[in-house]
Amino acid sequence: MKLFKLSWGTGIFITLALFVVAMAFVFYISSRQDRSLERNDYYADEMRHQENIDHRHNFDALQFPLAVVVSDTNIIVVLPPDLAGKAIDGKLVFYRPSDHRLDRVQELKGLAQDKYALLRSQFSPGKYIVKLRFTSNGKGYLTEKELIIP
Repeated sequence: MKLFKLSWGTGIFITLALFVVAMAFVFYISSRQDRSLERNDYYADEMRHQENIDHRHNFDALQFPLAVVVSDTNIIVVLPPDLAGKAIDGKLVFYRPSDHRLDRVQELKGLAQDKYALLRSQFSPGKYIVKLRFTSNGKGYLTEKELIIP
């Protein structure tokens, strides 16, 4: 029985060929990844950094935090009781860190309720960051809360 022997040249060629195939595979996989920015307005948002800090302090001064309840059919955002009956104008953003196409934005215009309900069927399961930015009686508020939808 005769053993198959490789020469140095053949071994080097096979090694380089496998390396080229591996690099081509990595290039193919990386070219299919989403390379979009996390935010399109990151620069403008950073310019408002101190304003964001002040709005966060305003919200932290409220007696209760923001509550988000996930039920079988709805996602209910419960505002602190301090704001009950007061008209608020702002934006409720469900930010999906892994895929910006799954973000959901709800405008709050003159809302005077303490609860805001959305259909759960509008959301894909996964992690969201609920960002609530609004004004009430001329005072700005900002808060964030992590939400996992099973």
